[in-house]
Amino acid sequence: MHESTDDGSVWVDIESSAAPYSSWMEAFDAGSVELFKLVADERCGPRAVGEDEDADPVG
Repeated sequence: MHESTDDGSVWVDIESSAAPYSSWMEAFDAGSVELFKLVADERCGPRAVGEDEDADPVG
């Protein structure tokens, strides 16, 4: 995984795989799992006081 700095042409290595993957899809799936570990799980439950998760989407 890489993270961009203030300069869009500079990337910082956050974490690298210990071994190469046999396909880009395996690497993508593993990277997605690691990204989800970096943030709180906001896929379930109300996100704010009074917010209804069954409400119609905005936009």
